[in-house]
Amino acid sequence: MRFFCPGCGAKYNKPEDEIPEGGTTVVCDECGFKILVKQPRRRQKLAGTSKPKKVDVETAPSAEARDSWGDATERVIRTEPPPKGQVPRLSEEPEELEEKGKVVETKKPRTKKRKAASGKILRYVDTLGTGRSGKSFRFRDLFFALLVPLDYRKLVVVGTLMFVASLMYAGLGYLGTLTKSTVGVTISLVLGGVLFWALTMLALGITTHLTDREMTEGRRFKILDSIKFVKARPMTVLGTPLIFVAVFLLLSVGVTVLALIGRIPHVGPLVYGLTFAGTFMLSLLAVLVCIMFGLLAFSYLPAVVREGLGAVAGAKRILDMVRSNLGWYMLNLLVVTLCSMVLFLLLQLAVSLAMAHLGWLGAKGMGADLSRVFLEIPSGVFGVMILAVPDTLLSLFATAGETGWQFGIAGWLVGLTLLLVFFLVLAFVLVYFSGAGVVNYHLLVARERKRKDG
Repeated sequence: MRFFCPGCGAKYNKPEDEIPEGGTTVVCDECGFKILVKQPRRRQKLAGTSKPKKVDVETAPSAEARDSWGDATERVIRTEPPPKGQVPRLSEEPEELEEKGKVVETKKPRTKKRKAASGKILRYVDTLGTGRSGKSFRFRDLFFALLVPLDYRKLVVVGTLMFVASLMYAGLGYLGTLTKSTVGVTISLVLGGVLFWALTMLALGITTHLTDREMTEGRRFKILDSIKFVKARPMTVLGTPLIFVAVFLLLSVGVTVLALIGRIPHVGPLVYGLTFAGTFMLSLLAVLVCIMFGLLAFSYLPAVVREGLGAVAGAKRILDMVRSNLGWYMLNLLVVTLCSMVLFLLLQLAVSLAMAHLGWLGAKGMGADLSRVFLEIPSGVFGVMILAVPDTLLSLFATAGETGWQFGIAGWLVGLTLLLVFFLVLAFVLVYFSGAGVVNYHLLVARERKRKDG
């Protein structure tokens, strides 16, 4: 029996009596191709019909024969060699031959396995950041939302805008100090704080819109579409929170005015003592407004982004949602708050260990100059963070003096780097919090639909 290698075209002869009924596997001496050789079928002569004389295509082998091939699966079997100088070509369309009752099986190239593996990786990367565990939203998706910050695009947007907003806050604070008046400093700090808050909310609006689309569809979208959405509807994102900010600022102004009255000689302290109860109530109301804003902000952005509500309509919508689902809302918020705190502590621990390692090795390398660099970090670089830093810690950032211009530049660069790292850590937590807010919104909407249907 004559046969050839489909891989290289080498010709072989083998006695038919040495070929068993189930076929045998022959390894090509030229290229190592494994060939399944079976006994040729005895052709029956039929009147009025003609058969191909050169090529006889075997039918699909049995499962046992397939298993005996090992890695060399799906081969082309021919009983006549190809023309001289021509390499046999494997069929590219086996489906057409299957329709005619014949099967031509081709060797699976190894690149398909690689493509399959790379396809799985790409599919995983495509769903990375969507933070959803199945086709419908479930309680466990509050934890799956921890995958949302792994999308670097969202971290870059939130972290960068917060970083820029902090620099603007620091710049406005510096301009306020040039006025050399308490009123000027206060106004500059208020304007800087509002600007920082507005940019942060717009950044979270972008990531929330993107996360909502990705969670509902189960795949990634272009972040430019979300940027365009927020850019076209800034007041949709800032509407309701702006009401809380305005109320908080009014209450804070009242507390500040009463404190300034206390500076009046002789009479001021007496007036402050008489009005202390009112001052305390204004301060307490300001804190309650912040707490209320925190409660509503959990799922406010998903609601206004998906439903396109205005400031007043958005406030009413989220208040109705909280009232009708108070238990579930508070439970979901508690779970997400605990996860956010643990996440922030872990990230803070990682940064602290990195700084400790850097300081130890840096002290070995630079010596005392390392301390001079850190002492030259200007406190104004940290902008809005100064509000939460005690005055005793601010003294660490006092200018060392007479250390040289190179230490001053190094201090600025180190301070900006640390500021960027801080906001990336904070962005990681905020992106998760907003992603979990999307899950909470869909969970509550699903409960509302069940109540209506039931």
